[in-house]
Amino acid sequence: MSASPASKSTPISVCYHRCPMAEVKITARAEDYSRWYSDVIAAAELAEHAPVKGCMIIRPNGYAIWEKMQQALDRMFKETGHQNAYFPMFIPESFLQKEAEHVEGFAPEVAVVTHAGGAKLEEPLIVRPTSETIIWNSFRNWIQSYRDLPLLINQWCNVVRWELRTRLFLRTTEFLWQEGHTAHATYEDAEEETVRMLGVYRRFAEEFMAVGIDALPDDGPDDRIESGAVAAPGEHANSHKADQVKRLRPPVPSRVPTSATSAADGGDTSCARRAASWLPGATPRARASRRAGSRRPGRRPSA
Repeated sequence: MSASPASKSTPISVCYHRCPMAEVKITARAEDYSRWYSDVIAAAELAEHAPVKGCMIIRPNGYAIWEKMQQALDRMFKETGHQNAYFPMFIPESFLQKEAEHVEGFAPEVAVVTHAGGAKLEEPLIVRPTSETIIWNSFRNWIQSYRDLPLLINQWCNVVRWELRTRLFLRTTEFLWQEGHTAHATYEDAEEETVRMLGVYRRFAEEFMAVGIDALPDDGPDDRIESGAVAAPGEHANSHKADQVKRLRPPVPSRVPTSATSAADGGDTSCARRAASWLPGATPRARASRRAGSRRPGRRPSA
């Protein structure tokens, strides 16, 4: 008996777990929250611990969820003019040393490659904890004039941070994420981009993940987003980092070098300030970064 045309075009949803969750014993949440969390992941066959301490294996059920989340976010990114690119997971140690304050928070978590091909490397390589330094090494070559701006780049990748205490999806040594990096001619353009992408993340969290977001800034006159752009006298804007965003009162003076670190990165929501650095060979510009990834559900998209 031949299938109807409708059935041919209807996608089939495949379930990978071998037995119904009802047949698997799950600890009551009120009894032991931590055990309940682990039992649910095991029963749904979302992930399991890997042979490498701190890492996890994302099983087909779990990865299918990540794919749906990735597809939804990727579509929204492209609707706002962003393009996908990919940068190496190995970063020269000298790149991070150029931004000592930037790497300071990652230092205890950094994995370093010192040998390869049976020999010691001339320069150690950092296994990507984040990509700002290597991405902006390329951006300074891509941006030759204001005509090249804005530059809106997104990267889907994995990152490594050597965690001491790990838990599936919440905190693992290697995890999946996305990071967006954009360059703009003016402070105002960078700030507008930051606010726009906060709206994208908020829409994703609320409409796709059913997670209410109350921490994003209002649009009132007393609130200001610290996008991290730096306005220099006689110039439009210098390079900046905007990884974290937080409401500030009073408004930040437009000519004070600022930066922030993103709540989408799953870290603290405190703002950080640091002097911006001029990248040689490029015109005045501003940059914004954003991240979302496979750990800390509710703050990062998670498989």
